[in-house]
Amino acid sequence: VTADDSRRIYTVKEFVDAHLNSPDNPGPAGHGFTQENSDNETAFWSRNQGPAVHFIGLDTNNHYFGANGSLPGDQYDWLEGELKANSSRYYDESGTEQSNNADDRLVIVISHHTSFTMDNTEQNPSKPEQKLYTGPDLVGLFGRYPDMIAGVNGHTHRNTILAHESKQRNKTGFWEINSASCIDYAQQQRLIDVVDNRDGTLSIF
Repeated sequence: VTADDSRRIYTVKEFVDAHLNSPDNPGPAGHGFTQENSDNETAFWSRNQGPAVHFIGLDTNNHYFGANGSLPGDQYDWLEGELKANSSRYYDESGTEQSNNADDRLVIVISHHTSFTMDNTEQNPSKPEQKLYTGPDLVGLFGRYPDMIAGVNGHTHRNTILAHESKQRNKTGFWEINSASCIDYAQQQRLIDVVDNRDGTLSIF
């Protein structure tokens, strides 16, 4: 790569603003980011997709050090709130089923890092009180929410599909779909179809 003195790392705000300034077509405008993300300099978001699906986008980057990821405590708490907001029932940490006043939506969580590359617990000295959650923490959290169907991620530049079985969900669970970058041969794009099989089950293609 040719050296360039003007090359620098984007700030979180600049990254979010670039998405907010993108055209409405093909959209969606902002791609999930909102003005609140820009104002608060955060890069995690959520939005509905049609009547039945809810997307949650995470910022799993460790902003202090290292290539692998983790999830700060405040974002973890926000994530669990989003899962609850789209689930009429779920299981608490003890495994007891809880009911919730919410409309059920199928939840798909999008992140850069996989569950097996979220092992970066390098603490930012300016935030020593901030707990960092790793991949096994998220797998355990997702397993408690029956409407959570898939985690979609990258980072490894490989195509890998994992079935995560939940201890609380009667031997069901969620799929982890890890796919290579769009610049990796011979992949041009990623498309995920969620299909209602009309028999009480669904399929993911």
